[in-house]
Amino acid sequence: MMIVNQLSKETIDDVLRIAKERNLSHSLDKQVLIDALDEKNHLVLVGSIQGITIGYVLATLELDEAEIDSVAVSIKYEGNGYGRLLMEEMIKVLEEMNVNRILLEVNAKNERAKNLYINRGFKTYRIRKGYYNGIDALCMEWRKQK
Repeated sequence: MMIVNQLSKETIDDVLRIAKERNLSHSLDKQVLIDALDEKNHLVLVGSIQGITIGYVLATLELDEAEIDSVAVSIKYEGNGYGRLLMEEMIKVLEEMNVNRILLEVNAKNERAKNLYINRGFKTYRIRKGYYNGIDALCMEWRKQK
């Protein structure tokens, strides 16, 4: 069973390892995570199984909106619903923080990620043509139910 907690000093290197493994390290560095421990405008949730960090989700907060900057599950654990659980927990926490809108971008060819977001209630509101080395980026949003 996966346990989800907020980022701690002890899990920073694990998150960086997963980001590197998933080729996301270009958009995430150690200082961002260190700053996230103290800043109110970042939230990082970390999933672990039996004390082993297996995934994370990072959001930037701005007033009543949040942007999901990065979501990743270690390759060894992918395909077991852990990304879904991390996203569900992030949405729940953000709702509790009175966030009304959550934004994210996804590679248009990443079917697994697109389906994850669509099934959590995200809708495409804009397409950035050729954003990822010639591949479109879908800009998606989730809005809190009134």
